[in-house]
Amino acid sequence: MMLKRMLSMNKLKNLLLTLSVLLLCSLFLDRVLKTAGFPAHFPVAHLPNHQERIKQLEMEYDFATNSQGLRYREIPLKKPIGNRRIFVVGDSFTEGAGVEANEIFTTLLEKSFTDTESDINFINAGLRGAGPLQYARIFLHLGLKYQPDGLLICLYANDVTDMPEYLTPKDFKLRPRLLTRREKLLYNLYPRMVVMWKKFQRSRHQSRANPEFVELVSEHALSIGKSPEAIATWKASLPANLVMAVQKGEFTGAYLSYGLLKPHYWSDALDIDTPRAERKWHSLAITLEKITSIAKQQGIEAAIVYLPAVFQYNVDAYRSTNPRIATGMIYRQHWLTEQTEAQKRLAAWCRQRRVPFLDLTATFRQAAIKNKQLNWDLDIHWRPAGHRVAATEIERWIKEQRVFRFLDTGF
Repeated sequence: MMLKRMLSMNKLKNLLLTLSVLLLCSLFLDRVLKTAGFPAHFPVAHLPNHQERIKQLEMEYDFATNSQGLRYREIPLKKPIGNRRIFVVGDSFTEGAGVEANEIFTTLLEKSFTDTESDINFINAGLRGAGPLQYARIFLHLGLKYQPDGLLICLYANDVTDMPEYLTPKDFKLRPRLLTRREKLLYNLYPRMVVMWKKFQRSRHQSRANPEFVELVSEHALSIGKSPEAIATWKASLPANLVMAVQKGEFTGAYLSYGLLKPHYWSDALDIDTPRAERKWHSLAITLEKITSIAKQQGIEAAIVYLPAVFQYNVDAYRSTNPRIATGMIYRQHWLTEQTEAQKRLAAWCRQRRVPFLDLTATFRQAAIKNKQLNWDLDIHWRPAGHRVAATEIERWIKEQRVFRFLDTGF
């Protein structure tokens, strides 16, 4: 009996020793990664100095970033004398997904405001797949380096839904979003190893080609409680040509998967009629407060523009042949003619804080009467015509309302 106890104690000691050695080695490895230059946070924008030709089902365009990872030309971080700068944050609509760089509304604005006597930059910091929390991060950790005079926050119609339900001060830092206590503990011990793992997970999730799209979505649907019958109905509704495009990386899978996984995605964003949506709106309000208050402290004038979704101004978006509707996404007819709850709250928030606010919905409704081709048919991002509509109205608003006082509005 004593021998058995001694053997058990020795095994326990050996196990503890082994675990201790592994812990020390892993801690040492993370420190080696630090010495080798591996960061403990994600890049705040795109990869720097990146170039590629993006080919999608409906579109093909060049995409290039500068040394800071922005889809904008290279300019020095230090602002020259006489130069005025407006840092523009937003999602893929601001980034200009689907069009060439010279067709983006920020580029058109820069051309309109710049002449032989003025030097004005509209620095495009749009980031595809981003939400307001990422807008805050890119402004705080990169935008301030450009020494901007103004900040233009371009909120898209889905930005409420794209917020986390709960925020902490740490969420505005560059650390990855950590959801569980275990993740937080591991990050505190091995920040670079966790970031490497998160990057690997994100690269798999964001990979354009997705040959197992239907199978992966079906598995995820089962894991969140969707019935086999609901999954079968969804599969039967999928347009074969779009599934093939997703598999090849030529179409965004979320456009087809959300009807099954998140059918209330847009109603949460626009009507804010669920407890979950209320929490997300509260997070958005906190984020806007953070961005605008820091801008004010830095002497930077901030303004907000609301970019509407296509189904807020184009009746064709409600056709039964729309793949989003066909696959289960919920659209509500009143969005086409009324002001949504999200728009009302944004306008009220800006009035209370005296932040200039422009809602482009009415402008796009008028423009859509004459031109139904403001957006790509399937992808829903703006065509060049949509960017021209946005640029024209934003220019008028800035000049007539004296949105940025540092600009000479006498153009």
